[in-house]
Formats: sequence, C-alpha cells, structure tokens
Amino acid sequence: MTNKEYLQQYRHATLAARQIEQEIEELRASVGVQGLKLDDMPKGTNQSDLSGYAVKLDALERKLEKQLIKRLKLREEITRRIERQENEMDRVILRMRYISFLKWEEIAEELAYSERRVYQMHGAALQRFR
Repeated sequence: MTNKEYLQQYRHATLAARQIEQEIEELRASVGVQGLKLDDMPKGTNQSDLSGYAVKLDALERKLEKQLIKRLKLREEITRRIERQENEMDRVILRMRYISFLKWEEIAEELAYSERRVYQMHGAALQRFR
C-alpha cells in the first residue's frame, strides 16, 4: 500500500459511514412514519407488519456503528502518524488534505501558496511520510 492509499483510508471510511447513514434515512422515509410502536401482537388486515423494517433498521444501525468505530480508529492512527512527521509544513498539508478533506485550492488559499506549489509540497510530504 502506498502512503497516499494509506492516508486515503480515513476518507473512504468516512464516505462508507455516510452511505450507511443515507441508507438508514431512506429506509425510515420509505416507512413514512417516525416513532411507530413495533410489537409482536397480531395485526388487523389494514395494518402492515413492521418487523421486516425493524430488522433492516437494526442491521443498518449495527453496520453503521462498526463503520464509525473503524473510522475513528483510522483517524487516530493516521493522525498519530502525521504528527510524527518532522517537518511542520508536511504535518499541516497532510492534516488539511487527509483529515479535513480540503481541496487543493482550499489548502493553497489557507497557506497563501499557489495550487501548484501546494501540490509539489504534498508530493514531497508523501515521500517523507513514514
């Protein structure tokens, strides 16, 4: 795994968590009613059984919890490795890009450098990353 791929793991974990959150929102919206009481009592012919909804929702919430834990561990590990870098500017650029998810133009504006210069500095930071 390259340094860049290693650092991008946190972004990927964040995106995966967002996708699961979106699935949960879509599932809740498909039912159309928040706060329904779920029980195992028999239903009349006009009532729908929500046990399938509850099972799906529970599975998605468990999946989200696992993904959030994975994301947190990755962030801690990657942040710790970034902070071990000797060069302060390397640390700043790597945090901005891989922890804060800033775009090149945002980093350049924040640091008052050209995008080209920031991209070059980033390449050097990746080479020194250990």
